[in-house]
Amino acid sequence: MATALARGDTRELLPEIKVPTLLIWGDADKRSPLSVGHQMRDAIPGSRFEVIAGVGHVSNLENPHRFNEIVLDFIATIG
Repeated sequence: MATALARGDTRELLPEIKVPTLLIWGDADKRSPLSVGHQMRDAIPGSRFEVIAGVGHVSNLENPHRFNEIVLDFIATIG
């Protein structure tokens, strides 16, 4: 399963996303660098892209306070 997930390429589906989408990225993410986040943001219509400084791939654990602030603000804007 991990191999299939790692090799699967579903980027062509991103423009089909029709729901509010929040992308949260750590600026020190080595697994998925900011350039990947920018590509996703550009491919998903109307998506919101937020960057947390000084964290990597698990931003929700590395800076949970900032992560939660971003999520709560996003929820407030779509609710």
